[in-house]
Amino acid sequence: MTIFQAILSGILQGITEFFPISSTGHLVILHHFFGFKESQIFFDIMLHIATGLAVVVYFRKDIINLFTSEKNLGMLVVLGSVPTFFIGFLFADFIERFFVHVELVGAALLFTGAFLIVSDIINKKILREKHIEKRETMLYPWKAIVVGIAQGVALIPGISRSGATISAGLVCGLGSTLAFRFSFLLLIPATLGAVIFKLKDVATPIPAAGPMLAGGASAFFVGLLALHLLSRILRRGKIYIFGYYCIAVGLLIILI
Repeated sequence: MTIFQAILSGILQGITEFFPISSTGHLVILHHFFGFKESQIFFDIMLHIATGLAVVVYFRKDIINLFTSEKNLGMLVVLGSVPTFFIGFLFADFIERFFVHVELVGAALLFTGAFLIVSDIINKKILREKHIEKRETMLYPWKAIVVGIAQGVALIPGISRSGATISAGLVCGLGSTLAFRFSFLLLIPATLGAVIFKLKDVATPIPAAGPMLAGGASAFFVGLLALHLLSRILRRGKIYIFGYYCIAVGLLIILI
């Protein structure tokens, strides 16, 4: 892998990990067209670590509050993580099939796009009927579990993790700010678990340090920018625009 390819992969990871358009799905597509082999799995792990660090930096105050003033939210993050780990453990073989069949990734992107559009419509209807403006509402344990299940389903490449979790929160009636916060707080234990799980599949040769550092740095800084932009887009109630993008890419992948 060249440094240019590493930076390109890092930029793609930084954008797609946080924008609701599926980072894993896009990396599978990129690697498919570049002809990358399975040995690049270590590089993909490094990219996920980089974007995980971006989340820690962006939500550093929220993370501290989980252990102080918002311990209840911290328990809900743990509760929401449970379904994700169970789904990942029970359906690992099924999920692996998507990594070698790019057409399945295209189909999953279609699902992501439809879910983003429909969830936005449902959320706005809920807020309108209850005469609630776009603000935070109570996060109950059952809502945390629903969002956690959505995160587990999003282990399938092509189904966006951020899109599935934020949309699930919106369908449950959460305000966009709380749905955004809870989605990415859930990402931290999910990333840690995914890295530990994938390390067993790492094969030699491990990519050179130069490309890994270049890819990781680009993923980290682009990820911070993407988080900031996504927060603004959600506050404006425009998450559905990503749905149309996912549908367009999904159709393109299936038809090529």
